[in-house]
Amino acid sequence: MEITAAAVSHGNAERAVEQLLEQAVPKLGGQTPHFGVFTITNHFEDEAEGLVRAVRERTGVETLIGCAGEGVIGPAHEIERQPGMALWLAHLPGVRVRGVHIHPNDLELVDSAQELQRVLRVTAAEQPYFILLADPYFTPYVIGMLEAVSRVYRDRPVFGGMASGADEPGQSVLMLNDDVFTEGAVAAVLSGDLTIRSVLSHACRPVGKPFVVTGADGNAIKQLGGKPALEVLTEVFQQATSADRELMNNGIFVGRVISEYKDAFGHGDFLIRNMIGADKDSQVIYLNDIARVGATVQFHVRDPDAADDDLRTRLGRQKAAPAGGLVFSCNGRGTRLYKDADHDIGVIHDVLGEVPMAGLFCAGEIGPVGDQTFVHGYTASIALFGPKSKQGV
Repeated sequence: MEITAAAVSHGNAERAVEQLLEQAVPKLGGQTPHFGVFTITNHFEDEAEGLVRAVRERTGVETLIGCAGEGVIGPAHEIERQPGMALWLAHLPGVRVRGVHIHPNDLELVDSAQELQRVLRVTAAEQPYFILLADPYFTPYVIGMLEAVSRVYRDRPVFGGMASGADEPGQSVLMLNDDVFTEGAVAAVLSGDLTIRSVLSHACRPVGKPFVVTGADGNAIKQLGGKPALEVLTEVFQQATSADRELMNNGIFVGRVISEYKDAFGHGDFLIRNMIGADKDSQVIYLNDIARVGATVQFHVRDPDAADDDLRTRLGRQKAAPAGGLVFSCNGRGTRLYKDADHDIGVIHDVLGEVPMAGLFCAGEIGPVGDQTFVHGYTASIALFGPKSKQGV
């Protein structure tokens, strides 16, 4: 297994892709890559078709997926708010890779196991891994599909993220081999001599205590523990430390417990959702998600120190350095979270060594927790590749 990664920041599309290929191709040592991920910033979305074809022609990569976003992540730097592109290529002997464009209609037709396996072009018996890049305007359908994947393929994980930077439907850029799409999703389905391990790191940590949702309607939480929701939030704010109140003033988030079968909940046990508003008269708070009666929730804050510690801890649990990896990071991380640039990619190298990594800043990150995959917020979803036949990777 040979993996390489490269990234460039340049305002001219033709020169940028040429520099990118000059970095990446020699690192392959003459091997033909079976799989690649190509990410570009929104500056280059109009040139996407020519760029993806140039990458295919020069590298010979058999299956290539990619998308556009607000920023891209390279092997050494995170390119934010400036033109850039990143390329990740993998020679994967003994691995079967299939590329799939999932049409929006397909996202609505995944109720049966047979239909899902037809759409994804793989049976459950093949024990596949999935890398998925999707249009954020189809997030509800993607969530439904991920739930179906967890049922049909059992514990097979999905990694990836939602394209970012589009202002309206039809503006996203998704790439599969030589083609460019503006809606739906693209996926790579991998099976064979491969292990992909997940590191899912959170930028938000809980404040206060957990509450059970006792009143809800759509995306509105009406009651928490039998009391008006906004009243509960006010009490949490008043009882918080001065440092936590300052963080709450910068943004409040709501975490829904992933697994209720625990005696206590801590950092990483929640799906994080934005609190998008509140009504003083009704004492209701609103989420960018459906609120469910009976769910356990807890208010959260974004905390760079907790995010750094969580990422280092989770990476430190790896038994050995992988052959390479993909990083799908929230566009609310990077310099929107940390004081210094290149934070997360720097931590990865601090802990794992100079592993070839690349990826994207996303509008929602896809990664597994236990035996189910979710769309997350404010996380870094990292997929670490290694051969199944090599123990300890």
